[in-house]
Amino acid sequence: MLLKRLTMAVFVTVTMAAAGGAQILNPPFPFPFPFAPSGPPEIDHFHCYFAVSPIQPVAVQLQDQFDVALQITENITDLRAVRLCNPVQKNIVSVNYFTGTVNLGPTTPINHPADHLVLYLMNPQPITPVQVYVENQFGFQTLNTRDAIALAVPSGKVLPNPNNPSGAPELPPIPTDLNHFKCYSTSGSAVSRIVFLQDQFQSVVEEVLDPILFCNPVQKTVTTVAADGTTSSTVTPIVDPVAHLTCYTVTPRPFQALAYYNNQFVAPGTAPSLTVLQSDILCAPSYKLRWSVIPPPNITVPGTVAGSDLRNNPLVRQQ
Repeated sequence: MLLKRLTMAVFVTVTMAAAGGAQILNPPFPFPFPFAPSGPPEIDHFHCYFAVSPIQPVAVQLQDQFDVALQITENITDLRAVRLCNPVQKNIVSVNYFTGTVNLGPTTPINHPADHLVLYLMNPQPITPVQVYVENQFGFQTLNTRDAIALAVPSGKVLPNPNNPSGAPELPPIPTDLNHFKCYSTSGSAVSRIVFLQDQFQSVVEEVLDPILFCNPVQKTVTTVAADGTTSSTVTPIVDPVAHLTCYTVTPRPFQALAYYNNQFVAPGTAPSLTVLQSDILCAPSYKLRWSVIPPPNITVPGTVAGSDLRNNPLVRQQ
């Protein structure tokens, strides 16, 4: 009921205005940030919508800032698109419970309207628990990460042509100013903030709840095999090593639309589409201030335990 009242109050206002609890065990890799951050990196917030797609076989190697320090590379053999993420304009909503007034905080605009992310679920990866200290517009937070479960891929998006709804439109270009991100299953304290979000699909009021993913910028290497059996590799480097994402569950909002997308996993001459349903995740640009492994990196758990089991993975079901 509170959220419903806030939803009405926020829209009236707009119209009128036109630490998670793991202990660090002998942290071998403390990485302090070299200066005190003053704001989010120059990437957008992203509002993510549930989607379903078939599994896509791939041959991909990923290496992020955790992997470099731990001297490992993660091998990806299959991907499945599970979210389409729009850039989103965000206002944090404040409520004075004594006077009953609702105020919108400063607007965080969309800086790159063509930049989207398709979030792919990956095959299970080994678990190396890490504690991460981050800062974003929701404040400072301590997060506990587990296994890498998703790859966020820069993508262009286009909606069906209303004059030719059955025909595939011309695909948009792939963004080149946005990182790929490797996203880890994450736990931490709930944010419990109300936000007003406006993206290319809808304008909604949602409550930001628990952290679900922490995403590092990642270098991606794709290996392809030619008809004669020769192999070649294409490396996509990290564009901005400072920009990270912290993704939170939000109050689900019903929605349905068809969207076509284009990214580095789309075969030439094809026009793949996703039927997107409710919005359920908000990703906030974040600084990674410091991180350390818990426990030491030589103690790992196979990636087939329950944390990586698809039956227990929150990304494969609607929130």
